[in-house]
Amino acid sequence: MIKTEGITSGWKGLSPALIRSFTYSSLRLSSFDFFKQMLEKGGLINNFINSIISGAGAGAFASLVANPVEVIKVRMQADKITRRYTGFLNAFFTITKEERLGGLCKGVVPHMQRSAIWAMIQFSTYTESKNFILKYIKNKESILVHFSASLICCFCTCMGAHPWDVVKSRLMNQNSILKKGASSTQNVYIYKSTFDCFLKTFQKEGFLALYKGVIPNYMRSTVHGTLLFIIYEQTRKLFGLNYMK
Repeated sequence: MIKTEGITSGWKGLSPALIRSFTYSSLRLSSFDFFKQMLEKGGLINNFINSIISGAGAGAFASLVANPVEVIKVRMQADKITRRYTGFLNAFFTITKEERLGGLCKGVVPHMQRSAIWAMIQFSTYTESKNFILKYIKNKESILVHFSASLICCFCTCMGAHPWDVVKSRLMNQNSILKKGASSTQNVYIYKSTFDCFLKTFQKEGFLALYKGVIPNYMRSTVHGTLLFIIYEQTRKLFGLNYMK
């Protein structure tokens, strides 16, 4: 990538990635707490099941709101040497001009599915890992405990949710192809749905195709996840709130 596109190719889509992080991550964390409190008030006392349900709801809600930014980020990162977009605003106006507002909603269902699965695994494994560590080492809450729980959580999350990441990116980045019929011409797409993308990818490229890019995704997720939980836990402490449970 550096050889053909230059060293700056590693920072493609940085501006939409930052905007997406501000919107998606903040909404996901805040809505997770909201859903969890609502379920607890409703009588769901099992922490693990609560975290699974609340995580899925938080991930789906946050991805629904942040989907337009995610589309722009995926498109900009997929740009080759001849770039389609010069920046975030150019990508936004180009997509809306060529594909209307529907272009910014592409892949919203697989994005919600991916984010629900990602957040479901991430929150539940983090809280369970942290509670396990605290129980068996008989230690108090600390940055080291949060870091250790984050490492376990990031591995489980990446391995479990990566196939949905692949499918989501393919659906968002697919270009329409020209289908010529006997009497008309219409635009169609390579993949019709999440299941169709899973099936075609598996049939044409094999099972391992669903784990393409898993190593860089794991590296990115580990850095992001550990920083996210450590900072979030310390922020809660700073404002006098209880640690995540």
